[in-house]
Amino acid sequence: MGSQGFSTTADLVLVAVSVQPQTEVTQSAGVVTGERQAIRVTRAMETNAPDIFAAGDCVETWHRLLGTQMVGHYHGEIAKRIDIFATALFHGMRVDELNDLDLSYTPPLSSPWDPIQMSAQAWVRAHEDTHDGAGSRSPLDD
Repeated sequence: MGSQGFSTTADLVLVAVSVQPQTEVTQSAGVVTGERQAIRVTRAMETNAPDIFAAGDCVETWHRLLGTQMVGHYHGEIAKRIDIFATALFHGMRVDELNDLDLSYTPPLSSPWDPIQMSAQAWVRAHEDTHDGAGSRSPLDD
């Protein structure tokens, strides 16, 4: 039983954890993947295959953060970066809204933009050609 009484039945639920999407099984089943091999989904997390949904690190998302995963050296301020994503997830933020966070920095040592925000800015620039400002177009439409 999920939150707010949500429940569902399924023939198969596959959970995989990785730093990069491992989508060979879905590709062999004819599910469409994007430029970096992540599964393309609609806003309802539907794939191009009937009755197949996907979520998590293996999908191209619709500007909403679904989760995060950090890999790095323990001196790499990973905890601060996780806090940024935790804040964004708690507030249901879109990727472009990460730039609205007023984060601390040390001017002599770093940029006013955190690397997470710089990554979000690059993501927005990369997706400007494939999505309109409202993000209303499905990546399955490509």
